[in-house]
Formats: sequence, C-alpha cells, structure tokens
Amino acid sequence: MDVKEQVLKIGAQAKAASRELAKLSSRRKNAILEAMADELDAQREWIKTENMKDLEAGRAAGLSAAMIDRLELTDKRIDGMINGLRDVAVLPDPVGSEISTWNRPNALEIQKGEPVEWIVADKANIILSRPEAPPNPVEVGKKTKRPCGTRSTGCSNSATRPGGCART
Repeated sequence: MDVKEQVLKIGAQAKAASRELAKLSSRRKNAILEAMADELDAQREWIKTENMKDLEAGRAAGLSAAMIDRLELTDKRIDGMINGLRDVAVLPDPVGSEISTWNRPNALEIQKGEPVEWIVADKANIILSRPEAPPNPVEVGKKTKRPCGTRSTGCSNSATRPGGCART
C-alpha cells in the first residue's frame, strides 16, 4: 500500500470513528480517554520494548539522530502522553457548545460554535514529526468527535508506530 492509499484509508477510518464518537456523551468520551491513559501506563514496558525494535530498524534504515530521538518513547514521553490524555479528559466538551447567536434581517438565525477542527489539524501537523507531543490528534479527536489521523515517518509497522484514529 502506497502513502496515498494509507492516508485515504486512515482518513476513512477516522471519519467512521467520528460518526461513532458523535453518539457518545461527554462522560463516556472522558471515560474512554481515562481508559486509554490507564492502558498506556499498564502497557508501558511492552510499548518501550516494541519501540526499541522500531528504533533499531530506524537506525538500520539510516534515519537521522534527530528522527531517532523523535521516535524514542522514554518513560518521560509516555508520561507526557498519559498526562495529555488526562488533560484533554478534564477539558469542557466543545461539541455543541455555542459562543454566540444572532439574527439576520431576513430572520435567519446564526449560531457561532466552538472552533474545534483547527485544533485537530494543528496537532496532526505536529504529531507527524513528533509522536510524543501531547495532546495528540487521537486525544483531541476523541473529545471533539472530529476525524483525526497520523502517519509515521518510521520504518516498521509495530505497535509504537502512530497510525490512525481512536479505537474504542
């Protein structure tokens, strides 16, 4: 599968996931984020072991030291991901929030809602080269019901490779 096909597949999966997330209450989304944080912590050693395999493959493929550093998942970086998930869980749910409402002269009512899509786009750009940067699009996508997805520049398909949207 080439890059274009991967991106299209991830996009389709993210869109499908967003439809399911739209049905969830804020309490349920927050519980999912907390469960993701707990699971990251519980799987920490396995994640680091798999990450070491990715790092070895990256070195063998000639990735730069800077890219290897960006791909390395240390305890500090895993803690950052866990804290990022928990930080997003305590944020107010922007879905359906209203900033202001006004009526046009033709009686059309205009409602301005919370702008959440830019958050996902901005964080998605960061995560492409910095998978350890919390909060990541998965976290924000869970909270906002917006599609999100990432594609790693890493070498392998192992568990530590960023590669999709929230899986509930």
